[in-house]
Amino acid sequence: MSTVSGTVSEALALERDLLSEMAGLAADQGGDDRTQWTSHAESVGRIDLGDHDDLSVERHLVEAAARTRTLLLRRGHLMDEGFYRSPDLTKPRTLPDGQRLHLAYERSLPVDALEQKLASRGREPSGGWRRRTVAFSSGMAAITNILQSLTYMLKPSEEKPMRVDFWGDYFETGALLEYLSGATVRTRKVAPHDLDAVWSGPEASDVVLIEPIRYNWSLDALDVSRLVNGWRRGPAHTPIVVVDTTLASPTWPTGAFVDALVSPSGAPLVVEVRSGLKLDQQGLEISNLGVVDVFQHDRAMNPALTAEHVEETIKAARGITGACPSAASVAALDAPFLLDDQ
Repeated sequence: MSTVSGTVSEALALERDLLSEMAGLAADQGGDDRTQWTSHAESVGRIDLGDHDDLSVERHLVEAAARTRTLLLRRGHLMDEGFYRSPDLTKPRTLPDGQRLHLAYERSLPVDALEQKLASRGREPSGGWRRRTVAFSSGMAAITNILQSLTYMLKPSEEKPMRVDFWGDYFETGALLEYLSGATVRTRKVAPHDLDAVWSGPEASDVVLIEPIRYNWSLDALDVSRLVNGWRRGPAHTPIVVVDTTLASPTWPTGAFVDALVSPSGAPLVVEVRSGLKLDQQGLEISNLGVVDVFQHDRAMNPALTAEHVEETIKAARGITGACPSAASVAALDAPFLLDDQ
């Protein structure tokens, strides 16, 4: 029992120190809320692990985490209070770390600083890959804009429709595919046990959409080796590979996965998409966020479809559909300990 109690106490101490360090990092940004963050860091550091039972200490830590969340959300609220949605020529919109947001309508707001931060995360693929990162207002906004943009770029017709295979189970993704289906877009759901059909179905796929962990009751995991071996045997057609890593991030080995898809005949265009809400924000759920990484290899099988072209197209679609993160979201997420994989 004492060993268990000691382990719990160590975990509580780690949680307290982490919350205190997070508050200190926010204070070090030097924003208008520096005094509040400094006070919060000191308050968290004073939580005494020895004066209360573990459950009482945990309650104090939960309250401290809630205070952290409140201070972060307040950054977004202050951004909303100070500016209209239309471009303001009188004063710049400045993030807590001092960087300025570009002058633009909010529905199509450039979010370069946020995208640079997201692009610095994770393990990079080996040489030969180029990567482009784009942020969206949510994971589903990202998937929707990707599929609609690929439809625009591939220019399908009734005689030659764009075929999308879906190895996954997320109900909203299934509903989206049904919504997009028609004479020029054909969608098909692949059963968990029928992974080989992704590459060798009766009709060649143009887009393969995969959930490494299927969103179902059994949480079926992707057999990556089987998928890659099937790819190396040679698909009937070179598809675009879209991977929704929402349930696997940040443990999903992006670099190793895309490297494994490089074959003697070349490599496909790979698009990784995920929701950045639950597993990227220290459990605080500050803002909905969609993250897209586009990977193209120097020996691309479809060299005309470049990562840069895809990036430009989905950014244009993002602005048209109003699927960009809001200024308030960007400000609230502008803390060193959010969207960080350390």
